[in-house]
Amino acid sequence: MAKKQKIEGQSSLSSLSWCSLDEDIIYSIMNRLHYVDQLRFRAVCKNWREANLEGVKYADKLPWMMALDPGSGSCHLYDPFYRRKHTIKTTITSKGIFIGASILASKHGWVLLGKIDQETGHSGLLFFYNPFCDKIIHLPKLHHPYYLRATFTKSPVCSDCEIFLMDVDHRKNKIQINTCRVGDPKWSGFFFDRGDFAQSFQVEYMDGILYATSSNRTSVGAFNVALQEWKTFPCPPDDENHCKITESLIKCEDGNLLLAQFGVNRLPHRDWTIFRLDRSRMKWIQVKRIDNGSLFMGYTPLFVPLEKASGLTDTIHWHECYRPGRYSTRCPKILEIYS
Repeated sequence: MAKKQKIEGQSSLSSLSWCSLDEDIIYSIMNRLHYVDQLRFRAVCKNWREANLEGVKYADKLPWMMALDPGSGSCHLYDPFYRRKHTIKTTITSKGIFIGASILASKHGWVLLGKIDQETGHSGLLFFYNPFCDKIIHLPKLHHPYYLRATFTKSPVCSDCEIFLMDVDHRKNKIQINTCRVGDPKWSGFFFDRGDFAQSFQVEYMDGILYATSSNRTSVGAFNVALQEWKTFPCPPDDENHCKITESLIKCEDGNLLLAQFGVNRLPHRDWTIFRLDRSRMKWIQVKRIDNGSLFMGYTPLFVPLEKASGLTDTIHWHECYRPGRYSTRCPKILEIYS
């Protein structure tokens, strides 16, 4: 009798299908896979592909590199984990949408692009593109001078993702900030007196505040979304041995906002200086080391949390346009990865 029960139990187990895995188990597995492996995992069967996996993360620590070829409608990707290049031929019928488009921001596997209206010389078409799933999400048109800066808060497939565009209108001496969410019929606009704030150089959103660096590198602006209020506060000043050339804002996973200044030392050579914003006093504190990660500079600067054993902590990397596919860095390990 016992033997018969055991056989019946084995028969019951053997009838279970891998396709019927609970979504919680699929979610847990996906969180431990690199992005390419996630694509392969979801291709196994229909149930795994259609599982609700909103918010799932991936094991990749280093950012991917991407280049668009507007003429052919191809997207070139470089995976630093497997050190492989991938070319994705888009199936989007209106391939011409990429011609003349420029990257404004990139996060969460999505790229925000803007396109100039050739007749008016103003930006008109704004859209998201995801090269991994080959999808486009359109945003409302915005007729605006094309030297705007942009960021977004979450993946645009999330209903609460908010997009921010910022520019300075020197003719009207105003700062213009536009916001919308995916699905909104139009943009909401906010205008503030410019004061001594020059052209916006880069923007970043964090905890209800849109921060913006100024091209004159003397102040940082802060737009409180809930209060619809704009304020400015000083940047760290130049010292006698360091002249700033450019500045970038970086949001960290630990809740810190960093300001990376790239400049020329009188030694002479070019180098970075990093500051952390003390938001209780709205003052910048210089950071001597980045012990828990690495900085990657670009359209959307990234703080990448890394283990000390990786050998990449306390390093800063930035792309040099005149050396395609390479990062300018003093870290030989990162050069080896991205070569």
